[in-house]
Amino acid sequence: MTDNNFQNILKLYDFKTYESAYFDSKSYKNLRTFLIDNLPKQNIEFPNIKICSYPTIKQIGKEIVKKHTNGINLEVPYTFEDELKSTIITKFGQTPDENNIDEIISYIKQNIEYKNITDIPVFTNLSAPKNGSITTEQFYDDFENPAYYEKLPIIIKAISLQGKSDDFAKGIYVHEMYHGLSERNKGYTNNYLYNETLPIFMEEVAALDIDESLITPAILQRIINLKIDILNLTYNTFTEEKGLNITEPQKYILSFLLATNLFNIYMHSSNKGKKEIDNEINKILIGKQKLEDVLNKYEITPEKGANIVKRKIKTLK
Repeated sequence: MTDNNFQNILKLYDFKTYESAYFDSKSYKNLRTFLIDNLPKQNIEFPNIKICSYPTIKQIGKEIVKKHTNGINLEVPYTFEDELKSTIITKFGQTPDENNIDEIISYIKQNIEYKNITDIPVFTNLSAPKNGSITTEQFYDDFENPAYYEKLPIIIKAISLQGKSDDFAKGIYVHEMYHGLSERNKGYTNNYLYNETLPIFMEEVAALDIDESLITPAILQRIINLKIDILNLTYNTFTEEKGLNITEPQKYILSFLLATNLFNIYMHSSNKGKKEIDNEINKILIGKQKLEDVLNKYEITPEKGANIVKRKIKTLK
């Protein structure tokens, strides 16, 4: 992806920055050394992870989201595949005049549907590596005028779940639904590097809801991915590559550490404390506050998250 396209993404989601001093700190260097030296090279087996059907995964994922969102509006802007796109091209042409941005945006907003995040189509691929994603529609995604991306709503087409249909997939489904709910409020976080924090946190909450024995495997699976991100970041930094080659590993590293710090507080809270955190997150989802407000309230830092990660790794010994 070119730097220009990356800047369009920042405008589309209203991210103000994509930087963090954490990656220049002694704390990060210590974490990097610790993970490289202590994580096993071979795949880790998690015998308590059970296989289940994708309909079961979807049902449980929906129940978890409904439980924690406590009746707030779950509708997101939605369009299926190319239905709206074809009508827009018919009306404005394949390569419209960018001076017509306001008219195009107005037409899009008037014609998009709204669908509950739990009813967004889910597509599965059992043969692919374990992953999940949420597909959005940008329509004229080659426009050069940044005003277009600033005004365009985040429109969801589908959720994708890849890999085996197991307990991990339940958390991944919850993860992707929280992406859709949070990102409908453009600028819900100022920092691109924080964008995975809330979804990863809810992935860990899902493990707690399903079976407490799933918490350690869910976090350790993320730690294994974290080692890969650290190795990629180290390579790309040394080769002086720019753009997403640097920011993508940084995003997953930083978001995971923040999410794990918040989850540690959540897990050890009373039922009243857990409900309070749910309510604080719901304020983010309805646009009443930013993610940073919650991180500040609970004094969440990547350094604290890194210390938790190191303790978790000891369970592998």
